[in-house]
Amino acid sequence: MLMAAFISVMSCPGAVFAQDNSAAEEFEMVQRFDARMKSNKIFMTAAQKAIAANKNQDAESFLKKAQTLSAEAAYHYKKHDLAFALEDISESTRMALYAITLAGTQDRSLRDAIIQEEFEMSEGQDHARKESMITTGIVEVETFIMTADRLLAEKEDSAARQKLGEARRLLKESKKSVAINDYDNALKLIDDAYLQATQSVKDIKKAQGDSITYPRTEFASDKDALAYEAKRNDTYIFFASQVMKDDDESTQKLLDDAQSLKAEATSARDAGDLKQAVQKFRESTLLLIKAIKEAVNK
Repeated sequence: MLMAAFISVMSCPGAVFAQDNSAAEEFEMVQRFDARMKSNKIFMTAAQKAIAANKNQDAESFLKKAQTLSAEAAYHYKKHDLAFALEDISESTRMALYAITLAGTQDRSLRDAIIQEEFEMSEGQDHARKESMITTGIVEVETFIMTADRLLAEKEDSAARQKLGEARRLLKESKKSVAINDYDNALKLIDDAYLQATQSVKDIKKAQGDSITYPRTEFASDKDALAYEAKRNDTYIFFASQVMKDDDESTQKLLDDAQSLKAEATSARDAGDLKQAVQKFRESTLLLIKAIKEAVNK
């Protein structure tokens, strides 16, 4: 009975759900979350009973994971991050099912299989995370390279040109590493290419009597992340102004949408919702990157 319910709960396609502003889609996601939360409570209760009847350290560990994920799902739901809420509640139910299985069996081979599956899934998630970082990093480096190319076409700078050439070389090497699945080396090369490309742009702007900074960093707080994303957004707005044409309707639409998202980010910041502000700034910046790439490729 529990297994059948679990299959029903987990059978919806897609691990990550796209968030949409339409009321109909939002209502559907809320309904889906409510149904999964009810099922999750059933599995959590069953896991607690199974562990109470048959103490098992591994089962207790998975139950704790399930409880943490359930709490995170509730937090995301409260913040109206429905996609994250759905993902977390599904993961919580999966952890609870593991706990039930482990608490009800003395079969060591099954125990080992469950733990191995969880390990492999974690590895897979890490792989997917690195792929996402690589994709974003390549886009950012290419955007800086395109901007530097355009600025150098207006006025040559030998030092900046040299850094730009090194950025291109490193980016090419990173793509070779990606091709052989050496993601760690690819990320290192992309970071190095990023530093060269951004320094090239800064050298050019400095020579023109201007300055621009765009450092990558780790964030100790939401406030730090917000300051970084706001500065990053301003930087890409500048880049867009350098490459976009006034009569290009499609890229102008992207720019307008990016400006609207920036306004939403500012409103969220003023209201004290720093996480929402960070997310909106990031969405705005992604649209700016898309607009820049389209403008350059036309």
